[in-house]
Amino acid sequence: MLFNLVTTKKINQRAIKFHSIPLVLLVLFFVLMVGIGSVPGQASSLSAHVGDKPLHCMAYAVMAFLGFQSINAHRWIRITFSLILIASLGLIDECIQALLP
Repeated sequence: MLFNLVTTKKINQRAIKFHSIPLVLLVLFFVLMVGIGSVPGQASSLSAHVGDKPLHCMAYAVMAFLGFQSINAHRWIRITFSLILIASLGLIDECIQALLP
């Protein structure tokens, strides 16, 4: 019983902190990805060499890793944050692509 109270107290006192370097790298990578995707012919030429699905998988894996590294919290909070962040960035990317010719 005493152990549970002590661990609960430690968990409740732990603050969620963000690391600026992975967040900046994530934003830069996302801007680069959207920038390359918006140049006519650039995205299709990359897809021709590597393939569309492996490119998406690699890009979102890098962003998920950077999102996971950017937060200092319990592991499940980090995983949830990364998944929500990546889903949001994917939605933003698809909306931007829908606006482009």
